[in-house]
Amino acid sequence: MIVTSKIDEQKWIWVKVPKTGTRAYFELFQLPKNKVKIKYGYPVVGATPSVAAALEDDENRFLHTHYTFQVLYTLHGRKHPGFTVVRHPFNRFISALNHLIDTGTAGKMPYDTIENLTDFLLNNFDKNCMPKNDKSIEQIFDLKYTPYQNSFFQTQTYWAYHPKVQWFKYENIEYFNEWIETTLGFNTQNLKIVGKIKTNHLSHLNVHDEKFKNMIEHLFHADYKIFGYT
Repeated sequence: MIVTSKIDEQKWIWVKVPKTGTRAYFELFQLPKNKVKIKYGYPVVGATPSVAAALEDDENRFLHTHYTFQVLYTLHGRKHPGFTVVRHPFNRFISALNHLIDTGTAGKMPYDTIENLTDFLLNNFDKNCMPKNDKSIEQIFDLKYTPYQNSFFQTQTYWAYHPKVQWFKYENIEYFNEWIETTLGFNTQNLKIVGKIKTNHLSHLNVHDEKFKNMIEHLFHADYKIFGYT
């Protein structure tokens, strides 16, 4: 997404990492919401530049479309810097799992016990969420269309790690809001909480089980290392 500063008209590429509060900021930036048919469906996860170019800048019109910085940087002539928000991998993944269950897109992923959930993920994913045994996300979850799974099982490093990207931590969101006001000229007092899942579908599980936490650190190893999470 392209956001133009109200202060100096500098254009910035906003990298919307899934499950980092992007809906609220979409509303703040008041990006266009025109309903336009899109040939490739959405979200376009890690779309190649040729696919992204075919969208003819329509990515600004889709609230739920997520692109990597590299795709958008190439699409817009490699001339705009980027910004993004990253979140602690543990909390982000718990939010993602809740989203899958809430939307009925968890497929055959078990969440009856923490042991079954942990074993399922360890048996199907390797370091940095690489599917094991040449499986696809569709095969792992036994679903035909897997945009959520694809976007949630990608590291934040995959989405936004690049020398041209400034990143801010979700846990210290006040620094991001201050940067928005001083650099982009938007009033963050207008932020609204939107899209929050009201039901904690994992409340019956001990998500602080040591094996489960270690599994998340393994799946999102790059995020822990690159963004300094512990």
